[in-house]
Amino acid sequence: MIVLDTNQLVQAKPPNGPFLSMLKVVAKHAGLELALPEIVLEEHLARFTHDLETLHHNAQKALRVYRAKLPWPNSDEVPPLDSAAAEASYAESLRATFRILPTPEWAAMQSLIREARRRPPASREWSEKGEGARDVAIWLTAIDAARSSDDPVYFVSMDKKAFGANSLFPELQQDLRDYLGDGATSFHYCCGIESLLKEFAQQHDRVPTRNAIGAAEPVRQALRRVLTGSEAFFQLISGLGLTGRGYVASRVGEQTLNLLAVHKIIGYQVDGKLWAAATVDWRISERVTASFIDREGMPSKDFNVAFKLVTTLLIELDEDGRITEAECVPSGHIREIEAGVAS
Repeated sequence: MIVLDTNQLVQAKPPNGPFLSMLKVVAKHAGLELALPEIVLEEHLARFTHDLETLHHNAQKALRVYRAKLPWPNSDEVPPLDSAAAEASYAESLRATFRILPTPEWAAMQSLIREARRRPPASREWSEKGEGARDVAIWLTAIDAARSSDDPVYFVSMDKKAFGANSLFPELQQDLRDYLGDGATSFHYCCGIESLLKEFAQQHDRVPTRNAIGAAEPVRQALRRVLTGSEAFFQLISGLGLTGRGYVASRVGEQTLNLLAVHKIIGYQVDGKLWAAATVDWRISERVTASFIDREGMPSKDFNVAFKLVTTLLIELDEDGRITEAECVPSGHIREIEAGVAS
């Protein structure tokens, strides 16, 4: 089992970040589950909702300033935010990837006691108010999962102040002996996702170049599979305002795919296979036909459409670093849609 702390869940960039894609490859190869302590899930969802509500508030504020500057009336509004629905949808995507580990009942009191007594992984600083009960709960949840599993547990965190830099603090090593006995040797602490990946894989530098990614047919096929899906098309026609009653929209011809940028590409060799993962920005152009059913028939117009899509690519390479297979997952919705009536 691979258990992520809150900071490493952020690093993984769920639901479709490059590091998370590589973690899935490693977990599948090792026969291990990806897991989150319940407190990590709650903390991550709380931050997600807070950030979303802050962005929504800032958008409303910016729109008010914009309207005040205009020399004519404007009634545009920021769409309402259903933060509960957004959080529920995001939580569902996390639960589809991670097993959620419930906080054991006995850990709650221990978390408060350790915070009060300044015992790690809670803060040991007596000159300040006690803090770190959440860290204790996360730690004890990971230990509890190890107690109930025959598989090794890899606990991944970059909170060096709470758990240690390259190895666990002696007090936490004693926890493992006390709670796990002989099973303590099956509990592993990894300071960061990259440290975990080194346990199962070797980093390699035969990652494809930007041009190689943009030209590779497996990549372009993977992207087209995303674009021809019903979800992507619905996002596109929604952005064009063609989802009202009476509208019928369809594609004309193939899309033109232009690679804009490649971010944070990583490469690892797992069980003899070379893998790479990256975040890739695309600009896609295509033609859409829109028809509106009315009493006069079904008049139609063609639109030339362009939009941006950010994706995560998981790429399999041959021994020479050539791309042989690719999986493409959107990292968000279609955006920056531009459209004009085709001549």
